[in-house]
Amino acid sequence: SFYWAGASYIIYPKFIASRRDLFHLSLKHEAQHIRQNDTQMIYILMAVRAFLFINPLAHLFVLRLENLQELACDAAVVSRGKIPVKSYAEGLIEFAMMK
Repeated sequence: SFYWAGASYIIYPKFIASRRDLFHLSLKHEAQHIRQNDTQMIYILMAVRAFLFINPLAHLFVLRLENLQELACDAAVVSRGKIPVKSYAEGLIEFAMMK
């Protein structure tokens, strides 16, 4: 997902179209990123990396924030109660292996 000109967008690779279950799971995940404004925060993190490119701590800081965004997104999706934790975890693993 990304943010551009006042709107957020979700774009999927072709391979996900054949897997309806994974498509719905990833749609919920990406929609949560949008609700949390993660798509906008990415631009700030990119600027931090660009301006502090020489500082290895800045890169570690950005990586940590990106990981925290993913964990917060996963926790929020699961806490909504519409997807069982086990199914969600298995879907994430399967999606990651498809790339």
